[in-house]
Amino acid sequence: MDIEKRHKIILNKKKEIDDGIMEYVIELSSPVYLESGITAESLKIRFRTYGALNASKGNAILLFHPLSFELEGFARPDQDKNWWTKLVGPGRCLDTGRYCLIIGSIPFLAEQIAPLSPEEEALFLTFGDVARIQKNIVDYLGIPRLYAVTGGSYGAMAALAFSVHFRTSVRHAIIISATHRAHTNQIMIRRVQEKILGFMRTNSDDTESIVGLVKLISLLHYRKLDIYESFLEDEPDIEGHLEQCREGMRAKADLRLYINALRMMNAFDVSEEIESGDFELHIWAVPSDNMYTLEQHRAFYDYVARRGINAHFSIIDSDKGHDAFLMDEEKLIPCFSKILNREI
Repeated sequence: MDIEKRHKIILNKKKEIDDGIMEYVIELSSPVYLESGITAESLKIRFRTYGALNASKGNAILLFHPLSFELEGFARPDQDKNWWTKLVGPGRCLDTGRYCLIIGSIPFLAEQIAPLSPEEEALFLTFGDVARIQKNIVDYLGIPRLYAVTGGSYGAMAALAFSVHFRTSVRHAIIISATHRAHTNQIMIRRVQEKILGFMRTNSDDTESIVGLVKLISLLHYRKLDIYESFLEDEPDIEGHLEQCREGMRAKADLRLYINALRMMNAFDVSEEIESGDFELHIWAVPSDNMYTLEQHRAFYDYVARRGINAHFSIIDSDKGHDAFLMDEEKLIPCFSKILNREI
């Protein structure tokens, strides 16, 4: 597959969402060939920018959103499903007065591609596809090289896929709470989730409750066991706590898209695509994470170091487990500052 293929890009829509926040919809008017064998004759890409590009366009940071969050809530405390509201903004760690942050919508792509898949159970969109498609955002904006690419968990896999496919277009790849491949413990949990979703998809219309329940399965594996023990000393009502968590994770979702996202993560493996290049790879791990463990992150670091990658390993000290990059976002500031305080 020709991953460097350039598409003719047409601006479909551009509007200001808020002060310094612009939303774009661009259209690729030439065919897009996906890893599944599907061909999309045309494809639209939705993304937002926060802040402005400088004269050299060397201040751009491309972010990939987590599985359960989208563009609308990014750095927007006024939105219900918000995230990174304390990290992003003028004068903050991810300073929109200094950097131009760019984030695209993966579900927006999946919604267009799903109907093209002839097989209901097939994986129709991969992280490799996402990387190649969203490279068109960078091309459209005329950015020669991104200052950084980053994301957490699901978003980190997309960021890593982008970095290994376009290693000359990235200075820093910041990978938070994810590794270069799916591990057995993660695959098994997601397969259980997938089976539940597949069954409930044909037997229930209450998709919000289903998604909340399935997310709860992951949540129970997000933290080390001793963290739960100490937590429940202060929260003796286990049933009430689980119900509160489930209600908090209820979300409207196309179950087919959600199942495909689980399959994307289970199929993720860039082991053979990682090669030395000019970019620096930053691996951030949370010791309390029971989903992507500290040992798995260290193995990731050792693997890329052996392959000649200029890699750095950092610890995020949080008891919030796999969701620390969302629930303890302030803990990311020291790690980000080491990278963002350098010359653009």
